[in-house]
Amino acid sequence: MNSSDYDLENYIADLLFPHTNNGAESYHSHLNAKFYVKHPNIYVFVDVLKKIQQTAYVSMNSKSQQARNSKYEREKTEFVVSAYYD
Repeated sequence: MNSSDYDLENYIADLLFPHTNNGAESYHSHLNAKFYVKHPNIYVFVDVLKKIQQTAYVSMNSKSQQARNSKYEREKTEFVVSAYYD
């Protein structure tokens, strides 16, 4: 067994997480895709940043709202709290 087979078998083949770029590279790629010129106007740049931020806020709030309203989540939280205090 050569070293590349060992690396594949022990480090790459059994990964439990997806093979993706890190978050910063993903964000940078997403940001670059929003512009059609190399050096955009500052007002256009700020507008794009505001839209990305707004999208992120909506996404985060909708996810937390679903979790709070879920019957399963409420029951699980109540169980953990009652088990802690008993």
